[in-house]
Amino acid sequence: MNNSAELIGLAESLVQYAQKNGADETEVHISQGREFGVEVRNGEIEKLVEAGYKDLSIRIIKDKKTANVNSSDFNADTLKQLIHHAIERAEVCSPDPFSGLPETDPEAR
Repeated sequence: MNNSAELIGLAESLVQYAQKNGADETEVHISQGREFGVEVRNGEIEKLVEAGYKDLSIRIIKDKKTANVNSSDFNADTLKQLIHHAIERAEVCSPDPFSGLPETDPEAR
């Protein structure tokens, strides 16, 4: 996944999948990027770091019960399985009357 449109599409598909499988509310957070760093000592490169990272977090809310899952594996089957696990975990949690996503503001989009 290299561009914003792909990441937004992934997030939207995960929300739809979770809603179809019993979640009342779903929040998806995706981050990815690159890191580059160089440490130089006495004119010589001592440490060179170049790395990519990606992370996906899903929060499921069902009957005012919440569960969270995370993954760095964006494989569709893995993410669907994580959603099922999160829904199962939410079902056995204690309800929190204050849990839930904030109200949406159509003008904010």
